[in-house]
Amino acid sequence: MPDSNGSRIIARLSKFRLWKLDSFGAVWRRINLECTPVRRRLLSCALSAVFAVTLAAGPVGAQDAQYWTNDYGNRARLLGGAMVGSASDLSAVYYNPGRLALLEEPEAFLSGFVFNYDHLRAENSITPGDELTSSRFDAVAALIAGELRLGFLGDSHLAYSFMNRHGFDIRLKEEVIYENPDLPGLPDVELLAGNLGFETKLSEYWAGLTWAKPLGNGLGLGVSTFVSVRNQRSRRNVDLQGLSNEGEATVVNSLRDYRYDSWRVLPKVGLSWEDERVSLGIAVTAPGIRLFGSGDETVSQYVVSQVESPTGPIPPELAVHYEEGIPAKFNSPWSVAAGAAYGFSENTRAHASLEWFDANRRTILAVEPFTPQTGGESIDPSVYLEMKPVMNVALGAEHQFDENLTGYGSFRTDFSGAESPIPTETTFAIWDLYHIGAGVQANVKRSDFTLGLVYSRGSATRPSPLTGLGFGDGQGILSSETGYTFSRITLLLGFQLAFAPDLSIG
Repeated sequence: MPDSNGSRIIARLSKFRLWKLDSFGAVWRRINLECTPVRRRLLSCALSAVFAVTLAAGPVGAQDAQYWTNDYGNRARLLGGAMVGSASDLSAVYYNPGRLALLEEPEAFLSGFVFNYDHLRAENSITPGDELTSSRFDAVAALIAGELRLGFLGDSHLAYSFMNRHGFDIRLKEEVIYENPDLPGLPDVELLAGNLGFETKLSEYWAGLTWAKPLGNGLGLGVSTFVSVRNQRSRRNVDLQGLSNEGEATVVNSLRDYRYDSWRVLPKVGLSWEDERVSLGIAVTAPGIRLFGSGDETVSQYVVSQVESPTGPIPPELAVHYEEGIPAKFNSPWSVAAGAAYGFSENTRAHASLEWFDANRRTILAVEPFTPQTGGESIDPSVYLEMKPVMNVALGAEHQFDENLTGYGSFRTDFSGAESPIPTETTFAIWDLYHIGAGVQANVKRSDFTLGLVYSRGSATRPSPLTGLGFGDGQGILSSETGYTFSRITLLLGFQLAFAPDLSIG
């Protein structure tokens, strides 16, 4: 079997589980009982390859199960997001709206450019000893926020914000042909050919207003109300053909195509207090209130084989279903965050934050199960999300070298909420991430310029995609576990442009 072809097809594969395993599994189990040993090996290889293609992979950089992968604001990124109790700029609209009440001057800023380089390595992905890698470089959209002073607000504060909360866009197409593959346990196979089409696009934007009011004695209360819109489109198409030396062909096809958009109102409430050396904060984020949303879905699969059993030809399997206008419901979980900062001196300050996220188990698209056209068990094509509770911690420190230059360092956890050992189809990243960051910020007149680096790394082991599906161990050819190592380097080139007070409205 040519290593280059195998590596290319599997290295591109990752994220979404096949929408239904039982139908193919039932065909395989029936064939495994009725066919001759040679024919069983042919179909074992063919069907195993389909599951390998469909289950083993997903796009690099799509951290679909972590909550703290993204930070907002230049200073927040350098401090690892440890800003719940100490945000000193408009990143407060996201981390703790109560901090906005304690800002002294109106301002508006653009938080610059963020670039990510992601690298994923999979060991023993399908066969023992293989090592597959994939990399990706992209730019991350930044936070845009501003504050308005309106005369009728009195001492209250009002700010607007817009951010890209999640987003990735992957389109892949791969073809592979194995002619007379020479593998132990797979003799008498003349040809295996297949192709994979995979594309997914996800975007989630938050736009909102934040109101905050000082309550006296260094205490501030704030509320952010975001309108969130999430759009996702995913399409996976797998075709595989197998031919034995006896001239018997097997064809397998699987198609899953769905898209949805979901709009919701997302409230966040924050309370903050500070004195000369200490600042404290707490913030609560609700899952949101659904406004509207809908989706469409197409599912199709078939298995056709010329293999003869002792009782006759193996009957074909066919299951096709299409539905549109399905109500879409997506919500993030409840979360509670707390933070503190302490000034050891006028120039040195430490920051800490933690945030707890509740379990999040939801049906995004609820579709009625249907029965395959050729009969058999009903198929449930609904789209599910299942996340476990997690707690993340962030620590940061800053030191002001002079009035125009400040250095930063940070460490934070970013634990995966994906259920183990095998997440639902909407999550894949079961590894826990750890982020280490450092950088400097220079002040020029009333604007700040930032340069920083963040290194992120995580690893995990999960069962091989074929484990537990009734395919056996492939006579020792297939791996039982796959190890994943993910790393990211983030470059921050930031700037904060502040408007003068006389440009405010009011």
